[in-house]
Amino acid sequence: ELKRPRVPSYLPKQGKRVWREITKALPVDWFKDSDLPLLESYCLQYSQMRECQDALETEGLVIETEYGPKENPHCKILSNASTKMNMLATKLRICPNARHSGNVAGNAKPNKPVSTTGSPGGNVRRMFGS
Repeated sequence: ELKRPRVPSYLPKQGKRVWREITKALPVDWFKDSDLPLLESYCLQYSQMRECQDALETEGLVIETEYGPKENPHCKILSNASTKMNMLATKLRICPNARHSGNVAGNAKPNKPVSTTGSPGGNVRRMFGS
């Protein structure tokens, strides 16, 4: 009998919540064992993003330093976490556009046939050195 992946006990509270939401929203056989480290990373990135957002709401986007005003370091951490989440969401096929495209693992097919001949700018597969 298939079971949903268990949430790792060491994930932060926010990460555990996201893990449960994601795994409950998708079919029970959606994630393979090899996907679980990516899902774990996604949930950790989400936790970091939320922690940074909370800090920004308290501290503000700009902080005062001995050298004058400076962007709050949480801005960069938040941006990096968001970028990583976007990449992981696509790899895990948990964002809507990744779930509904034809580019799921093992089923990638070009929308149009690719020819190896034709006029420049046409439907031509470019090769290195050509």
